[in-house]
Amino acid sequence: MGGRNFSGIRPASQDPYGDPADPQQTVLPASQDPYGDPADQTQGVLPASQDPYGDPANSMAAGVQNFLSRFGRRDYSPEEAQQHFEQLQGHPAFQQAQQEVLSQMPPEQFQQSAQQAAQQMPQEQRQSLVGDLLGALQNRGINLGQITSMLGMGSTSPQQMGPMDVSRLLGWAQQNQPDALHEAASNNPGFVKLLGNPVVQGILGNLAGRLLGR
Repeated sequence: MGGRNFSGIRPASQDPYGDPADPQQTVLPASQDPYGDPADQTQGVLPASQDPYGDPANSMAAGVQNFLSRFGRRDYSPEEAQQHFEQLQGHPAFQQAQQEVLSQMPPEQFQQSAQQAAQQMPQEQRQSLVGDLLGALQNRGINLGQITSMLGMGSTSPQQMGPMDVSRLLGWAQQNQPDALHEAASNNPGFVKLLGNPVVQGILGNLAGRLLGR
């Protein structure tokens, strides 16, 4: 096929006036458009710079900055720790910090904290946590009937497990299948908060070390 000569049309990178199609369509390049992206006007979506709700990435960065400026100070309160815990759960390093802290907790300490959390959780949330944990264990080839029998639990049904059964299962997972525990905990952040402020502080401390490169 023979080539065609489009004389007088420069590549966009060399065109001082932008894309030649722009003058014909009266659409300015985004860098020169005082109203932002034309698509915004069509869709009714404001550019990030004009969005009153802000860019989520900016919110996360601000949350990290606030956290690092406050964490470890003498007046750093449990309430502030809980707030930072919620704000930073979406940070990539947060999940790593949570997994490391939960897996390295002394078994007795974790068991006690898990029992406290299981008793405080509403039944629906407790069932969700157990269901996710049992699913994670089963996906790893664990015989659920064998485990519940060994732990003295009468059922593998989350609906029939009381707080004591739940804490036993959580304790076993922490020692034998920490990855499954982490998966279930990540899907149920309310559980980790109920483990108590020492655990929350431990996760935030681990996170601070990661963010600061220590």
